[in-house]
Amino acid sequence: NGEGVQRVLKIITQRFEEKEHFAVVVSARGKATDQLESLLDRAAKGVDFQSDLKRFADYQKNNFDDLDIDEELATIEKILNGVSLTGDYSLKTKDEVLSFGELISGKYVTAALNAKGIKAELLDSRKLIKTDDSFNNAEVDEGLSKENVIRYFHNLKAGTIPVVTGFIASNKEGATTTLGRNGTNYSAALLANFLDASELINYTHVDGIFTANPDLVQDAKLIDVISYGEANELANFGANILHAKTIIPLIEKNIPLRICNTFNDDNEGTLIGPKTNNGGIKSLSVLDNMALIN
Repeated sequence: NGEGVQRVLKIITQRFEEKEHFAVVVSARGKATDQLESLLDRAAKGVDFQSDLKRFADYQKNNFDDLDIDEELATIEKILNGVSLTGDYSLKTKDEVLSFGELISGKYVTAALNAKGIKAELLDSRKLIKTDDSFNNAEVDEGLSKENVIRYFHNLKAGTIPVVTGFIASNKEGATTTLGRNGTNYSAALLANFLDASELINYTHVDGIFTANPDLVQDAKLIDVISYGEANELANFGANILHAKTIIPLIEKNIPLRICNTFNDDNEGTLIGPKTNNGGIKSLSVLDNMALIN
């Protein structure tokens, strides 16, 4: 909220005014995913969740009169009431509840852009990305998903910005699934692949990929360019800037990925692509709470 969401709208507006041809993929706002999971746990334990739900609703509404999320909040409350009665919930129920983080975020960004006079249309990725039944970490049916994405984007009116929900998908029966935590990057990479994008830009809260975790190593340096392979290794071994699956759809089409800071206009971030500048060790990653038995 506040400066963060205004910066996002500013970035989208600037690119729109420069006549760029692009799509926006949104993740949940704030700590929405964690809060929704916490609400589920409270309901399962029979603890009153109403005050927490109200706090969640107030944050997501952000005093924005053009946003109506009453239907979404009513559905969340209905599911939580059911969970409190049974005292438990399935992964399928969890996926359904967690999906509202992205759905509300997409609704907010779309409404905010339209309020600024910029034509935007929300695309619910559950109608686009199809998966198997592995709730909480679903496997994508790329053939079917690609057909859906191409069809939806083909029918989009000219001059309209598509705002797509990340992280969420659905199975063949239409039940909500999710692509694993931080799956929004993966959603964006899949769309980039299906639409033959020239570049994928991931706006986040850091300047890019560093030679080590800047929270742990004070003199860590920003890496300008890194290869797909190196980024994939970092993703698999603890660097939380990328979803481990994100790189694969990009490698297939040689689509570069740029990691940029939402709050830093001057920074060009880190470019992840087929080639790298030079050899040697690029970065060190850390896996916490990991034991190795030899």
